[in-house]
Amino acid sequence: MPDSAASLPRFALDFATTGPSPRLDQVLELARSLCPDPAIAKGLAPLARRLGLRHGAPHQAMADAALALRLHRVLEAWERIQRALGQAEALVYLAGPVRGDGTRACMRHNQSQMRLLAQWAQGVLPRATLFVPHCNFAFLDESRDPEGLVRGLAMRSCEKVLSRSDVLVLCADEPSPGMVRETQVAVQLGLPVFQVPGWDARVAGPGARAAGAA
Repeated sequence: MPDSAASLPRFALDFATTGPSPRLDQVLELARSLCPDPAIAKGLAPLARRLGLRHGAPHQAMADAALALRLHRVLEAWERIQRALGQAEALVYLAGPVRGDGTRACMRHNQSQMRLLAQWAQGVLPRATLFVPHCNFAFLDESRDPEGLVRGLAMRSCEKVLSRSDVLVLCADEPSPGMVRETQVAVQLGLPVFQVPGWDARVAGPGARAAGAA
């Protein structure tokens, strides 16, 4: 583990925003400062899609204000991670929901969403090496796994990589069962664990598609 990562807090799960509600321009400026990569769009709707936040039609004052507040919470969480890691060349394990309702459509959606989020994470942490299980195990099909054999293989493999990681980042308001297991392993290993809110734009069933889905 890099020296700077060794001093990280064991948990960083408090992502409540305090103080007055942020203005939209403040939220977008924070996004630009966190992730200067010009290839990643910093508009309200593109950011919401990339960070997994469900949203309605843009340019509606109340809806935009509510979305800006949610985005601010997400960006604050990434700011804490960026500040904690500094320039460390850490191995960052990026976790998020995979199975959802267990359908292939849901899992493929979550894999696509995590690819978008991983691009953002790499922009925020340019010196980090990311491990993204959604991408690494995309060749596995858990939707045809009634006995859980594929799931077991994937989780054992994830735990092996997690044992070599420096940081675990959980991307969801409510961790999935797999993420809970990953957290348990990280705690046992003494790894820093960060949680980023969001990820509510998941499909609900075969062929369905949530608003704002990638």
